[in-house]
Amino acid sequence: NKGLALYKSGDYPAALAAFTNALDLPGTGPIRSRKARVAPAGPSQGFADASVSLNEQIAVHYNCACCHARMDDPQAGLVSLVRALECGYDDYKNIRSDPDVASLRADARFEGIMGRMKMSYLWKQHATSLQVRFQTLRYKNISSKTVTANTPFFHVTDVSF
Repeated sequence: NKGLALYKSGDYPAALAAFTNALDLPGTGPIRSRKARVAPAGPSQGFADASVSLNEQIAVHYNCACCHARMDDPQAGLVSLVRALECGYDDYKNIRSDPDVASLRADARFEGIMGRMKMSYLWKQHATSLQVRFQTLRYKNISSKTVTANTPFFHVTDVSF
């Protein structure tokens, strides 16, 4: 929230510092690690803070890209944008229309990054779709037939796309 307030006030360097520091703060992610105690063995030392979730990482990296864009630093802005995309940000329509990253869109490297990341996203979507179809076929095969140790997951004749 501090970073967004600084960003809205136009203090982009301070906002960038706040967003960058957010990666070191305890997150809301589901993963917590148990604090280790090597010797002597004893009771648990409790849990460490939750990690930063992927959604939080996406927000931080995208907001950093916006700050760099507003400070006319396209190299760092594109790096932050790629990090956001690698974490899973896939709102390509927003990236192409957001005035906060307009200076990044003017960079010659922008279209190459968008094309590469969009293709990667489409391949992931396709792979997920195929995995869902396979699981559905597998379930239909198992639930509709008597399954033995030698029964295949599905027959080629069962596949329809």
